Amino acid sequence: MMNRSTLFLITLFVLGFAVSRVEAQTAEIRFEKNTVERGSTVRGVVVLDLPEGLHVNSNRPESEYLIPTTVVVKASGIRAGKIRYPKGRDRTFKFSSGALNVYEGRVEFPFTLTIPKQLRNRTIQVSAKVDFQACTDEVCYLPDSRTAGSSIRIR
Repeated sequence: MMNRSTLFLITLFVLGFAVSRVEAQTAEIRFEKNTVERGSTVRGVVVLDLPEGLHVNSNRPESEYLIPTTVVVKASGIRAGKIRYPKGRDRTFKFSSGALNVYEGRVEFPFTLTIPKQLRNRTIQVSAKVDFQACTDEVCYLPDSRTAGSSIRIR
């Protein structure tokens, strides 16, 4: 028979593994160019990496009860273009009665920035926030978010 301290340590290990797995999502911003001309448009992408065994609801999860993944991009003095959400993948899980539309693995959310001709800055700071709810095949975790930052030089 297992004593209480051994059971407690096993429980802590399992919980620690689950928490580290759910915290393993990363977000970053990438641009097609590092330097852009005033008056031009540059394409960017917010990348969300999900570890194997986790998925997040897509931006259109097909149920009002599911939390969609959303992305907000902000740039200093510039308005970002509309985020283009990729199609998710329909999957059925142990906890769902029907198929759910989800993202898995590496997910890319393209957007554009249009640099005004009159912009005086030499560098633009860009930030992104990705809100999501990560799940395994058996359980969903509390809603969470990841932030990313980058900069672009202006000529």
